Amino acid sequence: MRIILENQRFYWEGVRERTCLLNCSDLMSNKSSVPMHSLQGEVRTILDIIGELLEEEIQRKRSEEEIEQFLLLDLLLIRHLISTSLPLKVLEIGCQDGEISYQFATILGEFHKDSTFYCMSDQMEIEWLRRIGEVKVLPHLSFLATDYEEALLEKEAFDIVLLNGVIQSKEPCQMIERALSFLKEEGSLIVMSQETPFLESSFQLFFKKREEYRFSPTKAVLVGKKKNLDWQKKTEEGLEKKSQLIQKIKAELERNPLDDKGWNHLIKEADHMIDQGMEERNLEQKEQWLFIKEQMLDYLLYGESQERQECKETLKNYLKGLER
Repeated sequence: MRIILENQRFYWEGVRERTCLLNCSDLMSNKSSVPMHSLQGEVRTILDIIGELLEEEIQRKRSEEEIEQFLLLDLLLIRHLISTSLPLKVLEIGCQDGEISYQFATILGEFHKDSTFYCMSDQMEIEWLRRIGEVKVLPHLSFLATDYEEALLEKEAFDIVLLNGVIQSKEPCQMIERALSFLKEEGSLIVMSQETPFLESSFQLFFKKREEYRFSPTKAVLVGKKKNLDWQKKTEEGLEKKSQLIQKIKAELERNPLDDKGWNHLIKEADHMIDQGMEERNLEQKEQWLFIKEQMLDYLLYGESQERQECKETLKNYLKGLER
């Protein structure tokens, strides 16, 4: 197990360092109505709630990895709950069979039954209904059967948004941007990356400062606080740089005769954009500039021919599309 309990503290054992997920001995940090400890077991404590959920998953004969994922999500939610005495508003995107919904609903109901829990999926599963029906104390609960892109939700209203990696999207950056639009400024975005490398790389672009809990090379839980979002600055700088280079290439395409030295310099700038895309794990940027570089090389090699004119039109149209 990568999560261990030691001296009433839950730790994540990473490759290089140990991270404290939840400190159940820090009584002063708990502002919730659920106590850290209880004399002679008179009331249910945070450790009781965690222990019962963990025992349920063990009895269900989950794999060690699945148990660890559920436990990690439980701890991340409880960590947020103990920081306030107020109810929370939580959104789960991609709830499917209700396993995570059950965990979150149970914890929210135990801590503050006036908390609000929204579960979103493109369709309601019978298994989701069954699992939610097993929750003893429900918070205010809503199920949204809708496509993610069409969901009508209040902006900047949620304390936590959980984005399940089972949702497939060709535009993961837009998916994350939309999830962030639902979050309060002090809110947290939790992403479960399950064999979804594009989603993970997009998250890393948004959050230079983030928490990463990796279960395998292709499975991880990522946490970012909206206040630590650094995508806007990176986007502005990247868009300005991209726009400048596009304008240079377009201007050079109209030059007659072609300035070979200047064209080769632009090809090197395209190389830099490719390298930057690889470094930032921005696969979309890498693919875009790989295509542009290939067209630029062809344009240089074709000389004065019909192929060069065709290559010129292809480049102009592609660059025009990137400017939109």
